[in-house]
Amino acid sequence: MEFVFETVRLLFVSVFFIYLSWLDYRAREVDNKYWVLATPIFFGLTMLQICLFSPELLLMYLACIIISSALALGMFYMAGFGGADAKALIVLAIAMPFSPKILSGLIIMPSIFSKFFFPLTVLLNATLMELLLAVYFLLKNLAKIVRHESIFREYKLPLWKKPLLMLTGYRTAISKLEKTKFAYPLEKPEQTGIIVRLMPDYEKRNERLEQLKQAKGAEAEVWATPGLPFLIFMTAGMFLSLFFDVFAVFFQLFGVTF
Repeated sequence: MEFVFETVRLLFVSVFFIYLSWLDYRAREVDNKYWVLATPIFFGLTMLQICLFSPELLLMYLACIIISSALALGMFYMAGFGGADAKALIVLAIAMPFSPKILSGLIIMPSIFSKFFFPLTVLLNATLMELLLAVYFLLKNLAKIVRHESIFREYKLPLWKKPLLMLTGYRTAISKLEKTKFAYPLEKPEQTGIIVRLMPDYEKRNERLEQLKQAKGAEAEVWATPGLPFLIFMTAGMFLSLFFDVFAVFFQLFGVTF
């Protein structure tokens, strides 16, 4: 019977996060009604399963919700975590606090975190997957330097800013950038010249593009960065965490056992 509960819960959570990731990608926002509708359903399913089959995990369940909520709110207020991303982490803690028992045999080296704090494993996997994008940008920019393309010549940038820019952005034509749905310019024209930032101004994308076209021309290249919602990486990280526990890899590398 517990198998049925967990299978239904896993299917609901999977469909829910896939759908919301698609909404976030399409519109760059997720209506609060989805979180409001889903949270009591997930809470009820999880509480029912715990009370029926594992009442000893009730305090651990509440601890997972509290820790995940505190982490989500802290990252929202201090680390630029999006509102939908913070809500997703909290809802995930409510819906799937522990790694599913039905897949426990498939997880590579499960750790205590995946067993009892599954959302933390998901968050770490999502962050690592997003970092792969930074590695891609770095390799792409290094390839241009190897081809003797000048990617910094027209800018007066401090030395520390150049490697960070190579990790977070890429050069592309303004005309091409206009046609790319979720890509944002990192440059801002000012009286003293072009300012290059590490974070885009999401709300003023079209305004920045018009300013850059007037200042440099439509075919000129500018630094840009993609604006893929982190919720997509969280959803991908959730599915990866069903089979791979990155915490266990770290613990094994440093000889830590539980």
